[in-house]
Amino acid sequence: MKQEGEILSTRQRDGAGSRLIGLARKTDCFLSGDHPEVLLSQNDFDTARSVFVNMRCPLKSLRLLMEALPKFRAPKVDVVLAGEDWTFPNGVDIRFDDGGWYPRPLVEHPKLGRLFVENLDAYLGPTVESLPTGLVGNWWHDGDSPHGGALTFKYFRRHENLNPSRLVRVTNWNKARLPRKHWEDRNLLNDLSKTDSWRSFIAPPLHGVNPAKEETHVPYDQYLAHASTYWFMLCGKGGGLDLNPKLFEALLVGTIPIIKRCPPLTDVYEDWPVAIVDEWDEGAITYDVLCAWQKQYAKHFTDTAKRETVLRRLSLDYWAERITRCEDKHRLN
Repeated sequence: MKQEGEILSTRQRDGAGSRLIGLARKTDCFLSGDHPEVLLSQNDFDTARSVFVNMRCPLKSLRLLMEALPKFRAPKVDVVLAGEDWTFPNGVDIRFDDGGWYPRPLVEHPKLGRLFVENLDAYLGPTVESLPTGLVGNWWHDGDSPHGGALTFKYFRRHENLNPSRLVRVTNWNKARLPRKHWEDRNLLNDLSKTDSWRSFIAPPLHGVNPAKEETHVPYDQYLAHASTYWFMLCGKGGGLDLNPKLFEALLVGTIPIIKRCPPLTDVYEDWPVAIVDEWDEGAITYDVLCAWQKQYAKHFTDTAKRETVLRRLSLDYWAERITRCEDKHRLN
């Protein structure tokens, strides 16, 4: 792993809530419905070409954004909707009682350049792009470990395993919580892992613990080491629709994530070394299918250039530059 620097994270505050981190600090300004007193300055409106909108209070945040957009001097402003599990535009996460948001006034707003959305749940046209969550260690700070460290490649380098002779097995770290309906994908994966047809390729749990139980706690470095021992990891959706942080964690340590197709959110992963199934059922994964995936995707881990391409896509700079490239089109004369 030669990639340096930070890994993408859309979680925008450090543990103390006192400073912006991750993608939020790479945009020109920040809006948040849970802190409406933090208003944009006139300087923001005069110079900014991108804004990060924290979706913790989604409808309040969107209303603030709609009020702010006409005030920007730039001809177009690129917008990031992220920082929370709420899904846009339909609000399908049952833990939120906010409902959805009619997207047309925003998507068709004359000031909107491109819209980057974490947990995108509907196709909204060519100007709207799905944005991965990345890692979610918003309690991390400068250093080299996740419990006192930045979201850096340096930490994950020590757990990277690119040995092509690893066992073709699948780890299952899908912790299930209540309400069961919201976590149905994870519960289904845990049920399938106990079936005769899946038991043959599911990796033995670390230290015999049951990772499905909410109270199960395994040190982060042990979890990563266990994941990197095998070729595959099951990644069921968690709080929102996004498959992260597990998808990013798997790729960082050299493991192929297995996910369920959920367009448009998963469209971004179609040309990544990510195995995608249409449904979670017994026939979706077999040992022969795993061997075929391993043969198809192994080069993205064992070939140095291809490996660096994968890691580049996991970086904060890669996603910040995607936004910046859009911004360059909206510069003032």
